[in-house]
Amino acid sequence: MTGSVTDTFSLASRVKEIDGARRWMTGRVRAAGFGDDDVWALELALTEALANVVNHAYGGDQEQRIELELRLPGDRVEVPIRHVGVPFAPADYE
Repeated sequence: MTGSVTDTFSLASRVKEIDGARRWMTGRVRAAGFGDDDVWALELALTEALANVVNHAYGGDQEQRIELELRLPGDRVEVPIRHVGVPFAPADYE
């Protein structure tokens, strides 16, 4: 079951904006009681995912937006990332 959205964050499609998104998420998951190991893993995953959107989905176009949601269903963290760039095609990497 998906938890309700507890917060949202919007950022420009620029690598330098990723730090702000990471701080936003980190503050909220720490407040929800997640420990250092979980926070580190979440920070790494968010950084990689956002860098992929900036560099691949948007091809470096810094005028685009990326929208994040934070959901905390039980002991899980969900951070859907929304963009209107080129979608990831897993078949291209098989």
